[in-house]
Amino acid sequence: MHVRVPAPTQPRWLLAAALSSLLLAACGGGESKILSERSGQVVVDGRTSGDLEGVWRILGEGTLMEFKSNSVARYQEAGALCYPQAGAAGGTVEQFKGYSYRTTANLHGIRAELFELPGFPATYSLERLGSVPSACRNAPATDPGTTFKALSDVIALDYAFLKERNIDWPQITSRLAPRAAAAANDDALQAVMSEALKDFNDVHTALIRSRDGALSYAFLGGNKPTTKRLRQAFEAQTEVKDFLVFQELWKARVREDLASRLQGGSGPVLGGTMVWGRLPGNVGYIEIGSMGEFSSPFDAHKDMAAARAEMDRALAALADTRALIVDVSLNTLGGLDQVSAEMAGSFTRQRVLGFTKQAHRPQGRSEQSWYVEPRGSQTYARPVHVLTSDLTVSAAETFTLMMRALPQVTQVGQPTAGSLSNSLVKPLPGNFFVSLSNEIYRDGAGVAFEVTGIPPRIGLAVFDPADPAALETGHRRAVERLVAMLGSS
Repeated sequence: MHVRVPAPTQPRWLLAAALSSLLLAACGGGESKILSERSGQVVVDGRTSGDLEGVWRILGEGTLMEFKSNSVARYQEAGALCYPQAGAAGGTVEQFKGYSYRTTANLHGIRAELFELPGFPATYSLERLGSVPSACRNAPATDPGTTFKALSDVIALDYAFLKERNIDWPQITSRLAPRAAAAANDDALQAVMSEALKDFNDVHTALIRSRDGALSYAFLGGNKPTTKRLRQAFEAQTEVKDFLVFQELWKARVREDLASRLQGGSGPVLGGTMVWGRLPGNVGYIEIGSMGEFSSPFDAHKDMAAARAEMDRALAALADTRALIVDVSLNTLGGLDQVSAEMAGSFTRQRVLGFTKQAHRPQGRSEQSWYVEPRGSQTYARPVHVLTSDLTVSAAETFTLMMRALPQVTQVGQPTAGSLSNSLVKPLPGNFFVSLSNEIYRDGAGVAFEVTGIPPRIGLAVFDPADPAALETGHRRAVERLVAMLGSS
């Protein structure tokens, strides 16, 4: 039997585990049996755990990662190309501060899972490699043709929904490759790459450009009806220069209008992304505009604690309401699936499967199952209506999936945006990055809602595409109609 010998850089316990596997095999042990297991914190006193030092492949992402004692470098695999991420040699391990790990060894090799937050599936699944291939350490050519080739290969390998979005990617890249190669500068190359991505209609598909060390969106996907109308309103004015800023200002106006009508309202909380209170007829109301990034600088542990504390406070104040509206119709930011699960856990007394997810290119990474579990000091068991629109995106959609799995919850409104996947960001040679959807989410029945969006059980226009005034009045009217429906039921 062939035995895979670990690289000399691997921790001593792993070497011993691999050697002991010879005896296990002779005694009839299965090859998949775990021989050794270790766990701990990824970073301790500013240094990488010795169990993780060395080279790993991030499964499902096509990325190599090299942990040293106080640094981490990444290398991108893109078809025939393999190259170091710009600045990779100087990256610190602080980006993994707060992460925990579990490492296992068996006859097939050595695996590791990194957990951003305890109690949830792994954020990264890794397999041990002996070394970084020498070709990957060389800086790539940065001519426009090579940059476009990397974009072409990354999308072909890792984008999960070309068929579902009717994207003929080989035809597109074949047609545009000569124009990309002839691009005189980054502006011209940006125009070609933006044209290649223009029909994806996916908010997780984006082109990001680096200029003088600053990053900005060069192209941002997503073109649902309400987003189209917002873009038209943005283009019709000159005061605000950035569309995303314009969109946030619009949402703030809608949120302020609603907050002014709430009884015993909280006012803006969680960095202005949440508001709660009571509506007429003793109906509780919670509007959630983001599933994370409440803290600055971003800290996932702080975000989870803040979300938990605010949900407990809201549900304690609304405990005697006869029904509750949870509004994610303005959640264009998404956030963390862990925060979605934390919030959804306020509405169940038992463990329920919320969704599964699987990388488009698993590379050996197993499908994950995410559960809604009882969380927090308050459980709201009365009827709950989740309000959605075509702006409800990403982690707000996974929140919707988890809430739909609960018996007292009904989804009302419009189908969601249909962009559930996490966003995988890949650097390209030169001055560009591409963001893409590489994961397939399915509900407990195995149904995927990418592209189509999650359909409501009760249809209710929030932002009616046929109504020119819907941007300013649609949300208020939808909430009022939903309260009236609850009053008559």
